[in-house]
Amino acid sequence: MKQELSKREKILIYSTALLVLFYLAIQFAVLPLLSRYNEGVRERDRLTAERMTIQFDIANKTTTIENHRVAIEQLDAIKQEYPLLVYNEEIDVILTGLCTANNLTTTSLRFSDPISIYADTADGVRMPVLTVVNVAMSVDGNFVSLMRLIDAVDDIQYMRIVNMSYSETRGVDNNILGSIVLTFELIFVNP
Repeated sequence: MKQELSKREKILIYSTALLVLFYLAIQFAVLPLLSRYNEGVRERDRLTAERMTIQFDIANKTTTIENHRVAIEQLDAIKQEYPLLVYNEEIDVILTGLCTANNLTTTSLRFSDPISIYADTADGVRMPVLTVVNVAMSVDGNFVSLMRLIDAVDDIQYMRIVNMSYSETRGVDNNILGSIVLTFELIFVNP
């Protein structure tokens, strides 16, 4: 009992078989190839972005190195304006020398603990660059001598007066004697 298929049925079966083959070819051949192609495009885009980032970092690093070199040169120029770090005894000699040169008598001298100012080196190590020392000094003398001392300190680049108090008394011969307490800030370069 075999039945012959009509021409129309044969065309439908062949068409269905072709559609199934076409679907299977797309599903198992074209779509995996398309997926691999899209993955390749994404990988190319990722690598392009990574290359651009690296190129930017290289250009930026060159700029950063140049900026660091300029900053080091500026720091060296500033450091040349200040003397090397000295000890309290040397500071004592400097300040009492200023007082003696201006006819003043030093009555007391007190040093604070030094304060270091740090900067990063090229290899990332923090090093002390400058040291600031505060010195409180009491002196006696006449007003003109005190003013000369203040003017002399103004001419010294690494030293400045940060605080000052002045009082007067009359001497035996009716001269006005002044007493002044000065706080100096001295800035030194660390070797």
